[in-house]
Amino acid sequence: MGAAKEMAGRAADDLVAAGVEAVEADFDGYALENLREESVVLIVASTWGEGEPPDNSEEFYLAFSKAAPMGLRDLKFAVLALGDSSYEHFCKHGRDLDEEFERHGAERIRARVDCDCDEQQRYPVWIAEMAELLKEQSVPV
Repeated sequence: MGAAKEMAGRAADDLVAAGVEAVEADFDGYALENLREESVVLIVASTWGEGEPPDNSEEFYLAFSKAAPMGLRDLKFAVLALGDSSYEHFCKHGRDLDEEFERHGAERIRARVDCDCDEQQRYPVWIAEMAELLKEQSVPV
């Protein structure tokens, strides 16, 4: 439906407006090895159907989940998961990504936030926290 993509673009814009360097990237076509070059990754992830990743994230997620631990100890991350609580596997793709980043050695800088359907009120709090945290650490996204 594009909600995660739209919100990710908004997040990049909001971070830049807050004085944090940020670039939006899509998992579609994103090479796993590029994660070694990143300092911070903020993930906005939606869940499709019964817990599956959406089409634009499927290839990345499958490769990431099958890869040997990448030793991403210099990478910091946070996940904003979007889903629909009427489904059994609410926000599963966001949960899965959160677990995979941790398995690969990345440092979680904030607990995952799960948003139900169009629950937009969690986003402003999440992005404000991320902007403040990243400004304190002087880390580009």
